[in-house]
Amino acid sequence: MIACDREIGESLCKDCGLCCDGTLFYDIELASHNEYSVLIQTDVKLVRKRGKRYLILPCSAHCGECKIYLDRPMLCKEFECGLLKKVNSKTINIEEALNITQELKKLRTHIDKTLQMLDIDISVGSVERNFKFLYHNNSSHIDHIKKQHPKLFLDIASFKALRKKHFDTPELK
Repeated sequence: MIACDREIGESLCKDCGLCCDGTLFYDIELASHNEYSVLIQTDVKLVRKRGKRYLILPCSAHCGECKIYLDRPMLCKEFECGLLKKVNSKTINIEEALNITQELKKLRTHIDKTLQMLDIDISVGSVERNFKFLYHNNSSHIDHIKKQHPKLFLDIASFKALRKKHFDTPELK
């Protein structure tokens, strides 16, 4: 990637943050003990699972912009979502990409607000975890929720379709 393209990509990534806020991932596996040593000094949530260390998402270091950008995990540095790949290949321009990220963020905000209104705890983290929580932990109420809030399920379907179309990569499958 040439310098100009790199700056455009960094601009998109810093503005977007969907891979940081739990929209695309549950967690990030840390590549080394050194990454862990650096991150343990921050307020990000770290866990050990099956002998590996993970940063749990949503990342508390991302509040509109990454607070640990220079020290972020290797997977964060190397990851390119489908949208960034489209910008880099000039399939779409940066303005279109920014509009797509804003559309997905608006859908997520609307979905989260509706779930909160239904007294469904969305603090479980990532978007997919929230959807699974909705479907599995509220199975007795799901028909009632569908009748009372049919737009919620249309929004969830729209969210998933937009995410799949523009953001998914083989790493997300």
